[in-house]
Amino acid sequence: MLRLVTLILAGALICIGALVSVVKVASLQQQEDREVVLNAQLLSLKKEPQTPQTNEKIVDTYLQLRKLSEAMTILQERWKFLAAHWKTADHAEFCRVAAKLAAVYADRGNFDHALDVEDIRLQYDKRLHGENSPEVARDFNNQALCLYLKGTTMTEPRDRKMYFRSAIKALETSNSIWKELKSDRSDFNIANNKKLEQLARRDLVSSRLN
Repeated sequence: MLRLVTLILAGALICIGALVSVVKVASLQQQEDREVVLNAQLLSLKKEPQTPQTNEKIVDTYLQLRKLSEAMTILQERWKFLAAHWKTADHAEFCRVAAKLAAVYADRGNFDHALDVEDIRLQYDKRLHGENSPEVARDFNNQALCLYLKGTTMTEPRDRKMYFRSAIKALETSNSIWKELKSDRSDFNIANNKKLEQLARRDLVSSRLN
């Protein structure tokens, strides 16, 4: 009887193992199929006239393929133009390119470059929308995230504390704007800011103890 139970359990484990293997293979196959589709899409886009719209689609495809260097090169080139011609630049494109470039920089650990982009976008939105606008509140949030992430990479407690404090200050500024706006997005954004602020304050206390 014991032998029979052992055989049944062994058979069940083998079946579970086989099922897990099948799921993993299927997942890998789906990923490979997706990459094939994206690479074909990329090849097709490169054959089209290289307009800003086409280049933006190329960037999005590179990002989906996790080819950050290639995406960054295109974004940097476009950003140079938009930052130099911000007065006449299309607002939506300016913000999209800024957000994507800052995200790529941050993903690669280039937080100083990401902060430079976020600062330019912040100044741009202040001029265009005013000091107390949803765009500026969002920019302070993005700036805070970069400052916090930069702080986590610092080895010296003094440097860590400086970046965490700066992140908290940016979050407080963002929240003060959202509270004043009293928009339908205010509560949601304030709550998200509070979560990041809790992390920054926790790590600030930890830095003081070290």
